[in-house]
Amino acid sequence: MNLVLGVALGFLTGLIFNVFTIAGGLVDFTSTLSSASIFDPNLGYQGAVFQRLFSVGAVALFFAIGGDRLIVQGIGTSFLAVGPAGTLDISTGLGQFAVDLVGRMMVAAVELAMPAIATLFVVELVLGLAARFAPQANIFLIGLPTKILAALSSVGAVALLMPETIDGVYGIIRDTFRDVIGGMSSF
Repeated sequence: MNLVLGVALGFLTGLIFNVFTIAGGLVDFTSTLSSASIFDPNLGYQGAVFQRLFSVGAVALFFAIGGDRLIVQGIGTSFLAVGPAGTLDISTGLGQFAVDLVGRMMVAAVELAMPAIATLFVVELVLGLAARFAPQANIFLIGLPTKILAALSSVGAVALLMPETIDGVYGIIRDTFRDVIGGMSSF
């Protein structure tokens, strides 16, 4: 039973950290850097520049604010709640809880990446208008470096939001552990 609870807690915590991976992927896609994705053998997935930057930055900030102690505390609490031979009540709506958490995390990822996406949209709009009004100028040639510069600038602004977002993630993980452990155990 501890295995089931551990898998559920690990899955839900992984969902929470995917906010940053998704936000970085959105910025990569918008800035056309998603074509420069590389395979990371350590993590086992293929990620682009900002996707990797956001996920590594989120993990570093999580450890900086003491998130590792929260995880260890959650494991200890789950062991106390269930015990070595405890029982679990899996019919408590864990699936609905996971679906709600996925929805909240998708909204959080879009909110985190929105300043960069909005900036890149404006740059794309200006480049499109420039290509329309000056067809002789090769706008597509200067478009990619312009979008990369705008992406780097806007990601700098998004990086200022990351500590606040990590603090919110800390609270979400704490609440997730409390809700899952309280809902699944007969404690």
